Amino acid sequence: MGIYRDVFDLAAKLGCLEGYLFEQPEEAPRYLPDWLGNIQRMYGSLPPEVRSEFQERYLEILGKASEHLEKLVGPADGNFLQVKQMLAEAGR
Repeated sequence: MGIYRDVFDLAAKLGCLEGYLFEQPEEAPRYLPDWLGNIQRMYGSLPPEVRSEFQERYLEILGKASEHLEKLVGPADGNFLQVKQMLAEAGR
C-alpha cells in the first residue's frame, strides 16, 4: 500500500474512534482491543516524518479516549491501559 492510503486508513479508524467517544457509550464494545491495536500498529508503521505531521491531533484523540475509558471502565481495564501505552509510545 502507498503512504497516502496508509494515512487515510489510519485517519478513518481515528475518526471512527472519535465519533464513538462523542456518543458517550455506557460500555466499551467487545472489539475495542482490536480497534485500538490496529490504530497503534498503523500509526507505528508510518515513517516518523509522516507521523510528526499529525502527532498533535493523534495525541489529542487518544487523550480523549483515555479520559472517557477511565470513567467508563476504570484505570485497571485493559483498554484504558492500552490507550495509555499508545500515548506513551507516541510521545506523551
